[in-house]
Amino acid sequence: MSRATDRRRRLLDAVGRVPQLERFAAATAGLLAIDEQAALDALDAGMAGAAPLLPNIEARSLPCGRPGHLALLVRVRHGTAIPDHEHFGTERSLILQGRCTDEPAGVEYGPGDELEKAAQTHHRIDVLDGPDLLFVTVVEHGFAMGSVVVGRRAP
Repeated sequence: MSRATDRRRRLLDAVGRVPQLERFAAATAGLLAIDEQAALDALDAGMAGAAPLLPNIEARSLPCGRPGHLALLVRVRHGTAIPDHEHFGTERSLILQGRCTDEPAGVEYGPGDELEKAAQTHHRIDVLDGPDLLFVTVVEHGFAMGSVVVGRRAP
C-alpha cells in the first residue's frame, strides 16, 4: 500500500466516513481499463482541474488504459441539458450522481447505471431535478457538440 493510500485510509478511519464515490471504484476501473486503486484516486480527486465545455458543463481528463479512447469525469449542473452531440466512436458512461434522461430514447438513468452508445450516435442528455449529474465516460476517438470538438474523428 502506498503512503498516500495509507494516509487516506487513516484519515477516513479517523473521521469515520466513506467517500461517496468509493462504491463506484470497481466499475470505474473496469470502464477505464485501469486498476481499482487508480480509479479510486481519480474519483477522489473530484472535479479539481476541470475545464468548462459549455455553460454549466465541465469535464476533467481521467487516466484510461484503452488505446484511442478519451476518458472524462463530467459534471452537469441540474436543470441543464448536454445538447445534441455526436460520438465519433463508441461511448460508455457510468452515472455516479444525479439523474438524467437520454433523448430521443427517453430512458432515465441514475447512480450505478451504465449508458452505451454506438459510433456516430447522436443524442442529448437532460439532467433532472436534484443533485448535479456526475458521470465517468469513455469515448472512442472523441465527440462533437456544436462548435466544441473533443478528440478527433477516426481516419
